[in-house]
This record gives sequence, structure tokens and C-alpha cells, in this order.
Amino acid sequence: VDTGLFEDVATVQALVDGVDGANIAELLAGPVPQEGVDALTRLLRDLGPLINPELFELLANSPDPVFHATDIIEGLQKGLQFIVDDPKVFLRTSVINFDEFALLFGRFGSFYAAYGPADRAGVAAWLDACAVPGLGHTWEEVAALPGTEGRTCGETFGDLFNAYREAFATEGGPNRADDPVGRYLPSFGVTGVLTGDAITQWEAARVAWIAADPIPFEPDFSDIGVGYWGQEHELALMARQLDRRYDDLISDQFVPLGSASWREVLSSSPAEPGFSPAVPLSSGFVSVGGWADPLRVTPLKVLRPRQSITINRLGGVGGFTEAVTRLLNASDADVAALYSTTDPASSFYVGLSEVDGVWCTDWDGQGGDPNLLFNDAYDSPLITDSRRLLRPRYGYANVGPGYDIGGCTPGTPVGVADAGAAPTR
Repeated sequence: VDTGLFEDVATVQALVDGVDGANIAELLAGPVPQEGVDALTRLLRDLGPLINPELFELLANSPDPVFHATDIIEGLQKGLQFIVDDPKVFLRTSVINFDEFALLFGRFGSFYAAYGPADRAGVAAWLDACAVPGLGHTWEEVAALPGTEGRTCGETFGDLFNAYREAFATEGGPNRADDPVGRYLPSFGVTGVLTGDAITQWEAARVAWIAADPIPFEPDFSDIGVGYWGQEHELALMARQLDRRYDDLISDQFVPLGSASWREVLSSSPAEPGFSPAVPLSSGFVSVGGWADPLRVTPLKVLRPRQSITINRLGGVGGFTEAVTRLLNASDADVAALYSTTDPASSFYVGLSEVDGVWCTDWDGQGGDPNLLFNDAYDSPLITDSRRLLRPRYGYANVGPGYDIGGCTPGTPVGVADAGAAPTR
């Protein structure tokens, strides 16, 4: 079903393909480099609303447009491979318009919340036809089931969503992204943040990069925090209880960011290094992306949920998260204290030990294909010994305590995965 959900990734890939197809990097390195700048500008204008308008202003007014065009292309090519090896990832102007991305994502929320021109009867009929028959199936399988009016469930859903999107574009309606985080149920946004002197250093380095005269950005890791948005009273409780109950490094890095709209969260937390510079927040802190606190367990545990489940991947936090952490000047000891899979004192180990269930995916092995990602997420083992989660109500496969998988089982080294971890579907 084409909902536009992956439009941001498609835009970046189209840009990289266009850069290669037009030999823009070669033009920038050639005898008339301005030809490369002009070609890049034309390509950007052809790629639609998810391209950041600040890029056009930068290339038009830059004291050295060749520097900026070359650096942006290098960042793009590395970003798609999740290579972060230079602090300039915190400084480069974003290719993606993350404000527009937040509104796009918010429209999905508006559809599910039935804001604006919602077809409630059509959605109800779709649920009657597809919900119960779809139990125990992946979305790919559900989409092929009979839906309504002679259409499949996938086709019916696509009809409903596309009709809503067209009506929303003409009639308008509230955007779910403008709702405050946590208004309707306890929920939180998470992002890494610069604090203290790191903000001052970043501001100076960002100005220098825009002036095409880059200076080093070398923050002290003690000025890096893990920021949470949410309702004020829940954040205050988090802060008090984390201080009392946990002494791991990520819990110590907790920074309450206060109340905000989902628009602010979605325009900053997904804006990760490699695709966006750091982003100033309304709280006064500066976001460096949602890679921080990959498990997000201890802040939720102190709120005493009935059950807590985290989603992780084979291999622990992955190379991207560790690389970003090191670019922010974390020492070897800091990295071990955060992400070690075998040290009981590390934040990662504590999170896996405290949570009621770990959904252990192999997302890194799916090549970025959306259907493969969805199917892997559905089929991946849920590692748990919780009696509530083990009840065979729906007969889901791969649920139980009998898995020993590095990155998902406390104390198991990365690279270890028992035979029981293979999907049984």
C-alpha cells in the first residue's frame, strides 16, 4: 500500500541517484565547478516538498558554494550507508525538510485518529472484513485477504487512506502532529541533546560551517544528555525515581525537555546525524537525534507500567549509535558503560534485565526493503518469561524465554544466536 510513509528515504535515494546520474561530483571537481552547483540546485528543485528550502538559500548565498555542495553530497552518500565519521554531521544543513516530514507523519496520525474528513463507516467496514481474519498474519498476508466491495484488504485500505489524504488536502483538518505529547495516553519523545558548553561550541561551529570556514566541534561528553518530552508531572516523576533507583550512565544522562507537540519531536528526533545538523529545541537544548538511549527502559520502568517491552536488533546497539557516541567524544569507558552486552553495570545490560520482554529483530539484515522489515519485525522472537505475555491467546510464534541472542539477551555476547532464534512461520 503506497501511503508515502517512506517518502523521505525515497527522496534522499532519488537525490543520490540524480547526483550520480548527472556526474555532479565530477562537475564540482572540474574546471568550472559552478556548473556542479547549478546542476545540484536544479536537481533539488525537481525533488518536491521534502527537500529543505534552507538548502536553496545556502547555495545561493554561500561565500563558497562549491565547498557546501561538495560537503552536502559527501554527507548524503555516507548518510545512506549510516557512516558517521566526521563531526560535520552535526553541522551540515539538512537535505530533508524535517518540518514537512513531521506534518506528513502527523497526517497519518490524523487518519488513524479520525480527525477531519474521516470515513468512519468505511473504516468500520474494513475492520469488520479484515481485522479478525488477519490475526496471526503479517501485513503482507493481510493485504491479500478479501476486503470490501470485491477488493483485497490492502486495496481497500489504500482506497480509504488515499481518499482521506486527498480530502485532507482540500478540506483541511487538525494535524495530529500538533497535539501535545502524552495528551491522550502516557507517551514520550526521546532524543540525544547538547547541554551547557556543548551548545555554545555547536553554535559557533555551525556559524563557521555556514561561512564555509569550518572549525572543530569537540564537545565534552559530560555535556551530552538523553532528553525526554512528555507531560510535566510524568517527567518530574521520572527524574525523581531514576535518581533513586538507577545509577547507570544513561539514567544519569536523563534530561527532562518539558511539554511539546509531536511536531517538535518529529522534526528533531528523527533528524539524525548524517541527514541533519543538530536542531535547537524550544526548551533551549539542542537535539542531536533519537539514537540516544536505544532501549528506553529505565525511564518507563520508574512509572510502573503493567508490562514493558522493548524492540532491539541482533548485535546490540549497532555501529551507527556507537559511532555517533564517539563523535561526541565519549571515551572507551563511556561506550562500555552505555552499551556493553556483558557488563551487568552497563545501561544496555540494565535495560535488558529490567524489561518484561525484548522483541529481537534482524532489521539490519533486510536491506532497507519495507516488506522485509515488516515481516522480520512480525516474525522476530519476543524473548520473555512473563506469564501474561506467554498466554497463547492468539498463537503467535516465537514467544518465550528460550532464546540466547547477543544484543537481546542479558549477558550474551554480540554474535551469539541459538538455533531457536530462527522464525518458525
